[in-house]
Amino acid sequence: MRYQRAVRLSARRQYIVPVLISPPTGQRSDQRRYLALVDTGANTTAITNRVREDCALPVIGQTEHAVATAGGMTKSLEYGLSLALELFSAESPSQPVQFSQFLKVLIAASPAPDYDVLLGMDVLQRFLIVAWESTMTISVDVD
Repeated sequence: MRYQRAVRLSARRQYIVPVLISPPTGQRSDQRRYLALVDTGANTTAITNRVREDCALPVIGQTEHAVATAGGMTKSLEYGLSLALELFSAESPSQPVQFSQFLKVLIAASPAPDYDVLLGMDVLQRFLIVAWESTMTISVDVD
């Protein structure tokens, strides 16, 4: 069965999708909804400090990573969370199905006004992404 979600291009020419975030040990009742920028050029997912504070996310490590704009290495704390995308099937278009995974995320260097999550390839690689004209479709086939 195929599950998918169509995302329209925003006025700022960005694909923004809602995501659900909770602490790694949280339940569905702990989930909070945020807007995420779909960024196929980002290797890892990043969040704003607001998400970290709202969800009381735990520090789970520290890593060095390259910052493209500075051309160097920087150390950052890693935070653990559970992130879910809601996709829909043609058979039940009003009943979303959550596809979730545990992630190690970093804090975004500069928060943006339109979203709190930068959705990188660590999440997107699980899905088929097709962008055509002003619509992006995120889908997955499940047996």
